[in-house]
Amino acid sequence: MKRTIMMMALACLAINIPSADDIDAERYSAWKAAFNGGEGTKALLTHNDYIAVQLDNTVDIGRFNIGTWPAGECLTYVYPEDPWSSWVILRVDGASYKAPGGGPSVSSLVPLTGMGAFSVRTWPTDTDSNYIYGGWSVPGHSCIRIYQWLQPIILEYPGYSTGSILIKYIVVNTCSECHDLGVLLQLDTDIAGNDAAELATIRGYTGIEEDFWNCDTVSCAAVKGGTSGQVKNALGIDFQINDDMTIGNKYNNMNPLSA
Repeated sequence: MKRTIMMMALACLAINIPSADDIDAERYSAWKAAFNGGEGTKALLTHNDYIAVQLDNTVDIGRFNIGTWPAGECLTYVYPEDPWSSWVILRVDGASYKAPGGGPSVSSLVPLTGMGAFSVRTWPTDTDSNYIYGGWSVPGHSCIRIYQWLQPIILEYPGYSTGSILIKYIVVNTCSECHDLGVLLQLDTDIAGNDAAELATIRGYTGIEEDFWNCDTVSCAAVKGGTSGQVKNALGIDFQINDDMTIGNKYNNMNPLSA
């Protein structure tokens, strides 16, 4: 049975920047340094007129960071330097698997090769809309793969436009049995010198943590009318809509998914 789970998020430019005076700077710096897996290469980069995303595909394979274009101002740590600070963890049946690099003491995902390797690809109907796409398999569960899609997009409002990054994860299970799956995305914000800038969503400022359930998530339209969130996509493949999504502050949870 083949099941696919999709998760999407937008990394927005419009972010309120609170004071970081209450953060233990020494402890925070030591903790954050542990996430750096090593010097890689920002080999893959794509951008529009407002925003850019770059990805390491040599050492910290699949990790990325984001900045403005063409000014090169940092939005996630520490653009335009080596991208290692924003990355994904896949949770399978209670065990965690991280994108290769530093961080929690858990097994690393295995980068795909061939057609599944990370590369810059072109949106078929718009040659100006490139995106970075590729993925990993799960060690011990080669039948489970997770794909990462990073695409600069333009947001148009009355009188002005700006840019954002579409972040999408697609989890494919071709095993003969079902698995409990979860996706954790770490976005390491660093805006105007504030390395603890917190996120705001279209539903308001998140503070420390905010939970979204079923139709609160981006897949709401697909859930409506379905049975337990199960629908079929255009190819007839079973879709399992994510049950919930939580946005939180990583500093308030120093060791997420450490086991």
